[in-house]
Amino acid sequence: MENSPFDLDNESAYRAWRDAKLAAYPRSVDELIVPLADPRHLTPDEIAALEVRCARANMAIYSAPHLPAADKSIPKQLAQQLGLRRNRLEGTIAGGGAAQSGHRPHRKGISPGKRSGAVPRP
Repeated sequence: MENSPFDLDNESAYRAWRDAKLAAYPRSVDELIVPLADPRHLTPDEIAALEVRCARANMAIYSAPHLPAADKSIPKQLAQQLGLRRNRLEGTIAGGGAAQSGHRPHRKGISPGKRSGAVPRP
């Protein structure tokens, strides 16, 4: 892990990675929205758009207002197309697509989710 931003002993590489990640982070929720013609049958461009949002912000919001909201099969079909599957043994989501889960060690003095330069509220 030499020169890796995830090496806990390499604070400067982590700070550079973190600064770049925060600079690219969406400034508005609108930047996370991906309109989908049919979430049950994604196009390659829609998959790419979802993956770009997930790479930038660890999330994406899809919009398909022309489909019924009560169709509970849509999220499952959407997830399968992105390479996600339920790991029945562990009860977790696994996949190599747009979303992945994993434990990240906590960095000394850096709270997950706390942005540098943030002013504490009184």
